[in-house]
Amino acid sequence: MTSIENKIYSIDKLIYAFLVLFVITLNNSIFLSQIGFFATYFLIGIKSYYLKENPFKKNELNLYIIILILVLIVTGIFSIYRDEALNRSIKKILLIPIFYSIIYFVDNRKKADELFKFYIYAAIATIIFYLVFSIHHYLFHLYSLEQKGPSPFQYVMTAGGLMSFIAVFSFAFLINENVIFKKKIFYMIAFLLSFSAVIASFTRAAWLGMFFGILVILLMKKKWQYIFGLVVILAIYLLLNQNESKIKFYELKNDSSKLLSEVKTEGKASEFIITPSKEIVLADYNNGILIIKNGHIIQRIITPSPVSNLCKWNDSTFISYSIDQRFFVLKKDNGNYRLNHSFYSVGKTVDFKIANNKLFVADEDSGFTIYNNPTNTKEYYHFPQVKLHHFAVSDSFIVGYNFQAQVLKLFKMLNLNSIITLDSIKIKSNVYNLFPLQYGSLFQTDTKLIYYLIENNRLIKKQEFDVIGAINSKKIDSSCFLLTTSGSICRVSQEKKDKLKIALVNNFKKEISDFYICNDTLIISTAKRNRLSSIFDPNHITNFERVNIWKTGIKIFKDHWLTGIGDLDLQKIYKVYKEPYLKENFGHLHNNFINWLVTFGLIGTLLILIFILKIILFYYSLYKTIKNEPFVSSIALGSFASLFCFL
Repeated sequence: MTSIENKIYSIDKLIYAFLVLFVITLNNSIFLSQIGFFATYFLIGIKSYYLKENPFKKNELNLYIIILILVLIVTGIFSIYRDEALNRSIKKILLIPIFYSIIYFVDNRKKADELFKFYIYAAIATIIFYLVFSIHHYLFHLYSLEQKGPSPFQYVMTAGGLMSFIAVFSFAFLINENVIFKKKIFYMIAFLLSFSAVIASFTRAAWLGMFFGILVILLMKKKWQYIFGLVVILAIYLLLNQNESKIKFYELKNDSSKLLSEVKTEGKASEFIITPSKEIVLADYNNGILIIKNGHIIQRIITPSPVSNLCKWNDSTFISYSIDQRFFVLKKDNGNYRLNHSFYSVGKTVDFKIANNKLFVADEDSGFTIYNNPTNTKEYYHFPQVKLHHFAVSDSFIVGYNFQAQVLKLFKMLNLNSIITLDSIKIKSNVYNLFPLQYGSLFQTDTKLIYYLIENNRLIKKQEFDVIGAINSKKIDSSCFLLTTSGSICRVSQEKKDKLKIALVNNFKKEISDFYICNDTLIISTAKRNRLSSIFDPNHITNFERVNIWKTGIKIFKDHWLTGIGDLDLQKIYKVYKEPYLKENFGHLHNNFINWLVTFGLIGTLLILIFILKIILFYYSLYKTIKNEPFVSSIALGSFASLFCFL
């Protein structure tokens, strides 16, 4: 071998190693996959220098890739945030060569086969690891508490999307390959694992993308019997899992309960209050607020947005909280209820309580706020240094948990203008619900319910209980009751100052929204929602949020319709156009088409759609050309179907 040949041989080995690094970390480490990509890109450049050849060979997508690059550059130049937009555009342009790099280096079937095996084996290992986390998530009721799956590698929506691609590719091989039984079993296991992981991500966008990709594969393979079977299964599932919402009344007797009556509602029965006149004031989500008396709905108050939380300020004033983070003040005058006014806190609200005839609000980003008067919510006391994600108020003490700092803190409110920190405890937990007691507070962690006594201005850990998923508490007369995600209602008795006793009152073994015990009568609110059908429910909290995101995006597009604002993180401009009560600032509009309209304008979006259409036609034509060739036809089919997952 000549000196040049030796160098090329060594470079090829390194390129292969970094390509392997790239494909095995695609689903679990952005950092390592970028190292693999840029190292491959750099080494191919060195190899091309020695060989005096252009690695970027011509193909029918070249013209459209050039158009894409021009769109990124031109919209960046005309952006109102030019430097930031051009910087992001250049980063995306630098990613394009990976397409050419793989084509350049993977120039034979053997290399393609090896790289795909590295990818699929690493993907399966990642998925198994994810499923282990999912089991933990399930066992400790974190799906109910967080309404999302685990995220050990990336943000859960990113993880769900990546795993949906694996599921689609695995399904393409399962359906398309005519192989020996052993390999067929492998493809089946790979598909079932990836399918389970996507479901476990609890991400509806990933579900929809995966099912759409599977449908495309079945259509391409003309598997009509499978499509019919899927439609039948889906119809049966939706029929057997219909939404329901009820208030139920039980008689408690001799450690058992007997259903007395129930009231069906049209919304989603959530929190409720029992008034001195025995009326039930119920937050019924998209159905507004209901007033129920003697088993009948006697009044309905329509709210501007769905309400899920409700608490009593005094006998004639109630505070309801909506999913767009507004508070609605409900007043009772002459026997009728009416919405008095609405307001919103300083920042992004994560918890609120009414205690000592005051409204306490914890904002994740802006601190702690106290409202003293329900009729004048423009006057408040703000403490930006007190940042909590959940808290409990007991007399003048506030026990709160900061999830980001992983710290449980004790505060004392000296007056409305002064809150001081007394104590703090480092404790790591993904669950952090707090409930007030006479002498301290209960803290629900991932695995335990802990009793902290407040003594000498300190938090003193006294007891641990094997209770998981406590989400709500009620002080009824002199007793405290807890509700868990599994539907258990427990009585907490204060035997001594430093000793509690927890006894089960009832276990409904299903999710309960709220509860109240009056003498020997137990009242619960319960709402069952089909998560699959919620994909199309405009009042689902995520859908409702996204509609507001898209409305804001349309506003931005109207002012920058021609060339957009450039390819950048939209948070800066989003907060200018959004409604003031919408606290979250989004960097992406959670809809590719609207996001393209905002970032690239009408012209850029049309060119991108032409580019995507060309890619779809390219893969369709490729699959049709090589559909009888094993392995490569499955990759082409999986790539074609994955495009629809992305869209």
